[in-house]
Amino acid sequence: MAHEKARTTSFAFPSLQGQGQGMGGIRREFKDTPAVLGVALPSDPLLAGNFISKDPMDVGVQCGPLTSLHTMNTDRAELVNGGMNHTEGGWPKDINPNELDHTARFRKKIEKDETFLRAIKDLGHSTIHCIRQNNAVDIYEEYFLDLETEGMPSAWVVNVFRDPTAAVAATGKRTVCKISWSPDRSHKLAAAYASIQFQGNTPELPMNSFIWDVENPIQPDLRLEPKSHLVSLEYNPRDGNLLLGGQFKGQLGVWDVRRGSAAVEMTPMDRSHKDPVYSALWIHSKSSVECFSASTDGQVLWWDIRRLSEPLESLILDLRKGGVMEMEKALGASCLEYEPTMPTRFMVGTEQGKVIMCNRKAKNASEKLVGSYQAHVGPVYAVQRNPVFLKHFLTIGDRGVKIWAEDVKDSPILWTRPGRAFVVDGCWSMSRPSTFYTVSHLGIMEAWDILAYHHKPILKLQVCDEGLQTMRQKDSGALVAVGSLHGHISLIRVSEALLHITKNDRSSLTSLLERETHREKLLEQRVKEQRVKERSAAGARPGTSMAMTQQDQDEERIQELVRQTEIEYMEAVQKELEKRPLKEDEALALLEALDSPTASIAVGRESPESSDSSMQLDR
Repeated sequence: MAHEKARTTSFAFPSLQGQGQGMGGIRREFKDTPAVLGVALPSDPLLAGNFISKDPMDVGVQCGPLTSLHTMNTDRAELVNGGMNHTEGGWPKDINPNELDHTARFRKKIEKDETFLRAIKDLGHSTIHCIRQNNAVDIYEEYFLDLETEGMPSAWVVNVFRDPTAAVAATGKRTVCKISWSPDRSHKLAAAYASIQFQGNTPELPMNSFIWDVENPIQPDLRLEPKSHLVSLEYNPRDGNLLLGGQFKGQLGVWDVRRGSAAVEMTPMDRSHKDPVYSALWIHSKSSVECFSASTDGQVLWWDIRRLSEPLESLILDLRKGGVMEMEKALGASCLEYEPTMPTRFMVGTEQGKVIMCNRKAKNASEKLVGSYQAHVGPVYAVQRNPVFLKHFLTIGDRGVKIWAEDVKDSPILWTRPGRAFVVDGCWSMSRPSTFYTVSHLGIMEAWDILAYHHKPILKLQVCDEGLQTMRQKDSGALVAVGSLHGHISLIRVSEALLHITKNDRSSLTSLLERETHREKLLEQRVKEQRVKERSAAGARPGTSMAMTQQDQDEERIQELVRQTEIEYMEAVQKELEKRPLKEDEALALLEALDSPTASIAVGRESPESSDSSMQLDR
């Protein structure tokens, strides 16, 4: 409704008459006009009485956001695989690339073209600039040497590869005996499976071993089918298609993954080892066709895979000086160590706890056994040189790890405390020379850093509930494969703290190894001087000779200890006799026995018939 007193603004549009001025015609004039009543609806009191106020009132409200569904069918792109064999440069259709005259004339024509010359000149400037820039920048420079590694050392299981053979509850579980990484970048690993129980490798137990791809833990990449159970397996360092496998019955086999699951070459039974081949390694050479193997029968055999009918040469691990080497007196080999930078030297770990240093190019068999180290009481499970300090190596055996120097043979320079479980395998870190890893029968993998602690590891990882048997680290150092007693392979990734070294780590490790080596040399020299003094004192006694052998010296020292013990024992018995009374005949017999230097006294137990102590005398 509108009120009459209200005023509004109206627009007056005069009619356009005559010609307009400009584009808009005549000028508009605006003025105020009184309000004009258009519609009036007065209120009706009767209708107002019918109004009812609704309280409360129901109102629907949508709280959720409004959504809509929209679909669109786009045009489908059809893909086609295409290829081209480009063996010769792009020539026009009328030029035959096989005709030298045609191509020569076409080249001369193009080289005389001004466009070609201008393009070559323009490209030359940019090429020279890139070459100079490449020469000015050191692409091998490390810009962040002083950055410390963030975080604590850690490791975690990435994948688990289980033995894919059928459940063999009646025949038992198979153990992962050996693991080898492929030398190329295919991220494949080969594993040898067998039973380590006594007489556990029965014919009913599956003999297959497998090659795994780390990206596929469900199904193996290839199945290896040997004639007997594989206890060692090694990739060729130059050709990732070849594998060398040592078998439980002593034979050595070569597999080519391009030719299937069966071995392409196999050593004959009569020319092979008589015991299981627990270690077999490739020899680094130009052809990469030579290898050598070791077994608990006491032999080291060299082979050429192109002719495996007989070994190239053999070595019997008999440490006796002089005489003919005999297989019956040889030490059983449990592991091998070979460093490519030392092609003629290698080390052998034995079941008797010794580590033998060998030289293949020596003149005779006895000179090939350079020296030995009494490393452990039980078998030596692993021997490996430090990847940076090659004169130092670690040995795995008993319940701990020992680090040795080549020129110190009497004792190790560093060692770990004996643990609760047997340490069965270990290796140096490929990227951090002060770190090494170990695995034990408790299912634990440990990482040790000799620059940090000597009495405890820097990392402990419970890999599985069953015991572990073997381990192998990839060359990059980031991945570690661990094999268990029940046939499981756990792929473990280590953190950055266990991969990189700081600026002063190498110099600190050098100082540590030199200091410990020097200390052991001083102790070894002191022991030698003491032995010389004992030898001189033994030679000064009548009836002895200065030119005694080492065995005679040991026997003389043992006899001297026995004589000293007998004297102390006689004195103790005489003091005991003085404390208590004896019968006249017993006293005379004891005094007569004490006067004899060769008499031996045996103290008898108390007789049930008499409460007195009786002593039985024997000459």
